[in-house]
Amino acid sequence: MTRFDKVLTAMREAQRFLDRCEELMERHATDEDMRRYFEGGGGYKEMGAVKRASMDLSRALTEVRR
Repeated sequence: MTRFDKVLTAMREAQRFLDRCEELMERHATDEDMRRYFEGGGGYKEMGAVKRASMDLSRALTEVRR
């Protein structure tokens, strides 16, 4: 994989991370139960998607730094 490809991959992963964050924030704004229990560590699918996207972004950024 070329350095250019690595940067493109990181950009895509960054956008996916931001998209998942927006989904999480949207639900947080509209779901009163989520706001109430969010800090307690409730298992919300949107939070899982954010965590996964974060891990994938970290891996892509590691490749850019190599």
